[in-house]
Amino acid sequence: MRRLGIVVARKGSSRLAGKNCQDLHGRPLYRWTVDAALATGLFDPLLVSTDDPLILEQCAGLPGVLAEARPAALCTATATALDVLAWALPRLAERFGPAGAFCLLQPTSPFRGAGDIRRVLAALDEPGVEFAVGVAPFASPPFFALALGEGGGPGVHPVHEGALTRVTRTQDVPALFHPAGGIFAGRPEAFLRQGHFYGPTSRGVVMDHFAAWDINTPEDMDFARALAPAALARAGEGA
Repeated sequence: MRRLGIVVARKGSSRLAGKNCQDLHGRPLYRWTVDAALATGLFDPLLVSTDDPLILEQCAGLPGVLAEARPAALCTATATALDVLAWALPRLAERFGPAGAFCLLQPTSPFRGAGDIRRVLAALDEPGVEFAVGVAPFASPPFFALALGEGGGPGVHPVHEGALTRVTRTQDVPALFHPAGGIFAGRPEAFLRQGHFYGPTSRGVVMDHFAAWDINTPEDMDFARALAPAALARAGEGA
C-alpha cells in the first residue's frame, strides 16, 4: 500500500517571524519533521508544500522529497491545512496514482519522531478506522476554565456550571484530549468525502510530552531549544 506524506510549511507566522526556518539545535524547525518522516521509510512521495523560497531551495534534491509551491490563496493566514489537503490529494493521485493512506505532518511539533508517526499510521489498520490523530491530555482540565470580568473589570466566573463550586477534583471530571504531535492520518477517499479527521471512525493515538510540544511563540521556541538534547536522546539520536 502506498502512503503519501504531506508537510505543510507556510512562510508567514503572526507570532514568531520566520518560524519554520528558525534554527533549532542546528536544524531549521521544518527539517525536524521532514527528517522524522523520511526516517519512517513509509512515504512515496513526501510532499513539502510551502510558499517559502528558502524551504523550496533547501529541499530541492532531497531523496524521497517532493518540494512544491502551492497557490497564493492557500498561503494566507486564514488558509488551513485542511484546505491544502483538499487541493493536494487529488493532484497527487493524478500524478502518482491512488494511495491507500496519507499523513499530514505539521512542522511546529519537532520532537515527534518516526516511531510516533508509525504508531498513528498503524492505527489505520484497525477494523473500521478511517482516520488517526495524535492526541495528548490537557495539562489542566478545560472543565475548570474561568472567564474574567469584561474589559478587565471585576468578576471571576467558571465557564462550566458547577465547576469549582461543586466539583473541585480533577479525577471527578472527564478526561479530555487535544490534537498533539502534528500528526493527522487518513484514507484519502474518506478525507475528501468528509473534509476533516474526527468522528466515530477516527482513532486517537496518545503522544508523550516531548512529541506533544508545539511551537507557536518565541517562548515556545526558547523552551524547545532547552529541551532539544533530551528530545534527541529520547529518539536515540544523541545530543
